[in-house]
Amino acid sequence: MWDDALHIARKHFPEAVAKGILPLGGSTPAQILRVDGSRAEKVFGFKYRDFEAQVVSLVGHYVDVAEKTAAKGVANGVANGVANGVANGTMNGLVNGSSR
Repeated sequence: MWDDALHIARKHFPEAVAKGILPLGGSTPAQILRVDGSRAEKVFGFKYRDFEAQVVSLVGHYVDVAEKTAAKGVANGVANGVANGVANGTMNGLVNGSSR
């Protein structure tokens, strides 16, 4: 999964990668859990986003923040926080309408 996220980020944000805004290095082992969220979607009236859409949303927000704060020297700290959050599964549960 982590390696998939790196490929997705490169695909959708090539300029940010080229500028060094997205330090895409390393690899993190992942455990895939299969769950059926269809009941939650029906009861609560929403649709879960697929993994690529979640990565694009999260990385897009990060790139926006990093570009706005790079002059202040904050970008490196944000990059580490985002990378750690993605690696630790923070993106799980994002749904349509919750971002971007």
